[in-house]
Amino acid sequence: MKLVNGAFALALTVGCGGTSTMPTAGDAGSDGAVGGDASPTDASAIEGSSSCGLELYPDTTCRSWLDQNCCAEEHACASNASCKGVVDCVNRCPTPRADACILACGSGDAGAVELNAVADCSKQAPPPPGGANCSWP
Repeated sequence: MKLVNGAFALALTVGCGGTSTMPTAGDAGSDGAVGGDASPTDASAIEGSSSCGLELYPDTTCRSWLDQNCCAEEHACASNASCKGVVDCVNRCPTPRADACILACGSGDAGAVELNAVADCSKQAPPPPGGANCSWP
């Protein structure tokens, strides 16, 4: 995450997959969504919860893989309100997650170090079990 022309930008991929760039939420509606009905993720839809404080995945395979390999980084992000806020916002985007909704979640560079640390750690971790695709967002 870095400041580009006064706007927040984040190239983040957790696990395997592509990258997403998150600028400021200037185009977001009052609910933070752009072009979609982003609604809060129902906590009951998440099987169990992360033992490391950050909910990136609704399924236990990917969540356990990240917890096992990047727990310290997850704790750091979960302890930073800005970092956790970006994660929570992206998780509220309807699936499949559209770029417009993801882009609306950027709100500044606070928490950038912590969120990038989770992404960097996940890219250095061994592959997820069973060939699971644990990319985020």
